[in-house]
Amino acid sequence: MKRRIHVKGFALASFLSLGVALAIGPIDAQILSLYDVGRYEDAWNLIQARLPEAAEWAAHHTNLSLPPLRPNKTQSYPQAVKLACSYRQANPEAYAYCLYGLAFPTPEITDWVKAGELPSLSQEQIRAELESLADRGSGLATYFSARMELNGQVGYRRNPERAAKRMEDLARAFPDTLGGRLAMGALSLHYYWGIGGVRANPSLGTLYARKAGATSVFAAGMLAYLEYRGSGGVERNPSAACNRANFWAIRAPEVMSLYVLGLCYWEGAGGFPKDPIEAYGLIWSSVQVGGGLVSEIAKALDTLEKGLTPGQKKEGRERAEAKYLP
Repeated sequence: MKRRIHVKGFALASFLSLGVALAIGPIDAQILSLYDVGRYEDAWNLIQARLPEAAEWAAHHTNLSLPPLRPNKTQSYPQAVKLACSYRQANPEAYAYCLYGLAFPTPEITDWVKAGELPSLSQEQIRAELESLADRGSGLATYFSARMELNGQVGYRRNPERAAKRMEDLARAFPDTLGGRLAMGALSLHYYWGIGGVRANPSLGTLYARKAGATSVFAAGMLAYLEYRGSGGVERNPSAACNRANFWAIRAPEVMSLYVLGLCYWEGAGGFPKDPIEAYGLIWSSVQVGGGLVSEIAKALDTLEKGLTPGQKKEGRERAEAKYLP
């Protein structure tokens, strides 16, 4: 079935057999095979050679500053959104990524919209476009709209149960796509801890963390936690956990990576020096991005705060803001 999406002055070309194309695209499997063994540079080269087919992967790779890209906490995200939007007419998954970026703009994105370099859409239009893409098989559109519904953002009424089911269905139906892996990542955190109104399912959360730990920043943080604690059937390996947490924490401010890296500095584990001020800043940062919903993290922050002076806490927060938070 052919269909055109008209959005304020530009048209998105129709996509034939969209669900099939997105579900079984061989490029996803090739990229994931490289991601899963940490060959991010090789994955980047493959992505560049397969544009616009792999445009959503290019945006994802750019957003997380995966090798060979260098971390840039203020520019990676807007550049990823601009890249995705540039391929919006050729790749529906890139269009979904573009829409998500327009829903949560940085000052740079806002300026590009004003200059006409990016489309100008209302929240209602963004929701309508995402749901339209999701209805036609877009995994990323399903994932992003479900995340908005999970948190009650961009005009979505908060519905954690329905949002989790949408992501669960996506993860089960299309596990080897970017949308499927990102859904696993989000669910790994919510299932393991039973947060955000989502019913706890630690065993499934662990499974998803292990499956998506090389692709999703949420899954990577959970996997680092499981390695650090030796939980969920994952062998205890503080060195691997601390290095994994550090790799992701400098790229994206995510609850568990920040927390685990904080534990590494707090306990002097995995080859990291014992530094309670650095540990405080990291765990405080974890709370700033949602870690306060996890009782273990909230208790850890409280314990650290009681052992530090006001000046030390201020130093810890300033360090963290400079290095980890956007």
